[in-house]
Amino acid sequence: MSPQQRTSSSTPRRLVVLLATLALATSACDVAQITSADSADVVPVREGDTGWPDADWTLLDASLDGDILTVRLQYPGGCAIHEFDLLAVGGWIDLPDAGPTPTVAMELRIAHDDHGDRCEALLTEVLRFDLSPLRAAYRRDRGTGPARVILRLPVAQGATDTVSLDWML
Repeated sequence: MSPQQRTSSSTPRRLVVLLATLALATSACDVAQITSADSADVVPVREGDTGWPDADWTLLDASLDGDILTVRLQYPGGCAIHEFDLLAVGGWIDLPDAGPTPTVAMELRIAHDDHGDRCEALLTEVLRFDLSPLRAAYRRDRGTGPARVILRLPVAQGATDTVSLDWML
């Protein structure tokens, strides 16, 4: 199996982070596609680029352990390879501070490429995403002090309802 392919039992292959500094808040923001720790490739894309896969999935649960985001998803398929990417969409969203620690939010999305799989088995997969590139982006954009980041992840592909995870930097 090539490094670009994965079955429902392999680990996610990349984390995509949309980085926006305050200076770029009103202009097009850069997106840095950061691959997993076993690869150093970085592929830049621009905000507004379309083409991220959007096959159906439903979030069953999500948790954080340090910089590792673990999600359990359910999706239809069974006849083709499925690939998932984590996208950080937009910039840092400033929230009212609840004390001395700055608080921001970040909207996340999961891109799901089903490669045209039309099978209807209901599959469940646990994915783990390394958020350390997102931590580095925050440090670069906002500084090195402590921070609270509320990660907002939709409950399903295309859903507006989200699950919020509290991530301390």
